[in-house]
Amino acid sequence: MATQSDIANLTFELLKKVRAEQQEMRMELSDIKSRLTDVEQGVASTSVRVAQVEVSMAGVNRRLDHVGERIGRIDRRLELREAGED
Repeated sequence: MATQSDIANLTFELLKKVRAEQQEMRMELSDIKSRLTDVEQGVASTSVRVAQVEVSMAGVNRRLDHVGERIGRIDRRLELREAGED
């Protein structure tokens, strides 16, 4: 039959195992938080790059609009348009 001392020792050993597992989970959670922060920074960086590309595209579109207007003026000056085009 188990004595009070045996029960106390068993309880103590179980508590030590629980604490060790808890410490391991804390370390894993810390690692997960760190990795999540890296992912969030990557997403933010990607968002900035996408915004920069959109700004660049807007500039290209603006230049294309100007080129189209210039070609239209050249066509009118040289009377290159077919009859009925406007």
